[in-house]
Amino acid sequence: MIMASWLSLFRASPCSLLPNTPTPSVLPSINCPEKYDVFLSFRGEDTRNNFTSHLYEALCKKQIETFIDDKELDRGGELSPSLLKAIEQSKLSVIIFSKNYASSKWCLDELVKTLESNEKNGQIVIPVFYHVDPSNPISRWDSTNIMSEAQLVKRVVQDILLKLDRKSQNDFNFKNLVGIDKHIVKIVSLLEIRSSNFHIVGIWSLGGIGKTTIADAVFTKLASQFESYCFVANVREQVERFGLNYLRDKYLSDLLEQENLRIGTPSMRSTFVKARLCRKKVLVVFDDVDDSSQLEYLPGTSWDGCFGSGSKVMVTSRDRQVLVKNVNEIYKVPEMNFHEFLNYFV
Repeated sequence: MIMASWLSLFRASPCSLLPNTPTPSVLPSINCPEKYDVFLSFRGEDTRNNFTSHLYEALCKKQIETFIDDKELDRGGELSPSLLKAIEQSKLSVIIFSKNYASSKWCLDELVKTLESNEKNGQIVIPVFYHVDPSNPISRWDSTNIMSEAQLVKRVVQDILLKLDRKSQNDFNFKNLVGIDKHIVKIVSLLEIRSSNFHIVGIWSLGGIGKTTIADAVFTKLASQFESYCFVANVREQVERFGLNYLRDKYLSDLLEQENLRIGTPSMRSTFVKARLCRKKVLVVFDDVDDSSQLEYLPGTSWDGCFGSGSKVMVTSRDRQVLVKNVNEIYKVPEMNFHEFLNYFV
């Protein structure tokens, strides 16, 4: 009953707590400055002197600014303003579900506040199930599936590092680029970002107009909303140097987080690789494609059904004909007007 109570919070929440699951908004707004990298939510009597203390020490050794409520407080009352602020000012929260977590009103209030911060500000949330049965495949980190506590700590820290690094890349500011916002809005609309359908959008212009920069800006803004993502730069040049087989194996390795993936044939014969890709919601950019055969080869199968529900692909090209037969929509990047041209040099 107790375990079911906190699982119901996940189901009732407007946003999932899967480690790589997107937040509901396209471009999350940050309403308060971020002071901490990580906020730890845990039940003290269960994990303060074991897993949580080991995780906190490991995070500190990696110079990850971590908030931990290390005072033995009476947890019968309301969350203090300072604790609420700490949750709001954290980039990422780790929720350590343990035997008595759900029996604590304080812990559940922390969880609700974290969910609110996730929805409102795009805060990353990582659930860890410590010596409890999740009874639901919603968590990547379950202590019962990992050999030792030391190994669990190591893997959670690696996951935190990866997500914080991705977030810092996603927070890169493109606002100083002339006219970039209007391009982002139009391409996000064409991608049908809230739709569960697979969608592929071509970005077309002559060389030097900025299609790669625009694709990069859209990619950076949206990447955190996907389980996996990959920006394949300079396709034309990489194909000339290394060949299509190498390029396809490389980007699929990145998406599946599997080193040295080798397919080696024009068609993707591995049903296992296909099945894994079909389960992933991905964002991919193929930059500077100059031959339609490249787009036909790179998925290893038809685009339809290649990736998971809600996956999106962008393709940049100087040749409109390359895009026509392979994409759902084409966005033509207009040349800068006189006003934008002057602002470019300001």
